[in-house]
Amino acid sequence: MIRRIMFAVAVAMSLSASAAPKTQPAKPYWLDPSVNRVGTEAPRASFFAFESKELAQQADKTENLLKHHTLLGFQGAYYYKTLFGPVGATLGYSHHTKTPYLYLNLGYEF
Repeated sequence: MIRRIMFAVAVAMSLSASAAPKTQPAKPYWLDPSVNRVGTEAPRASFFAFESKELAQQADKTENLLKHHTLLGFQGAYYYKTLFGPVGATLGYSHHTKTPYLYLNLGYEF
């Protein structure tokens, strides 16, 4: 008896859902030619690298372009592809830090 009632309720619900008028969904944003950015903020910075905080606060970019020192350095790397992924070493020197460096990479190639 309870099974028949539950079956009748399920049939009635499915018929009422299929009898409802179907409306067309709204046009997706990727098909709207007036939308060109979704989920991004407006750009707010110029990403200009200053040598110090004081020069950044003065913000005279054109004059500071020729006043900075030249960064020199070198880098040598060797990678060997193994069964477990790339294994390698990178040896280099930076004029800015005045120290040599050695990076060992296991599984990733940088």
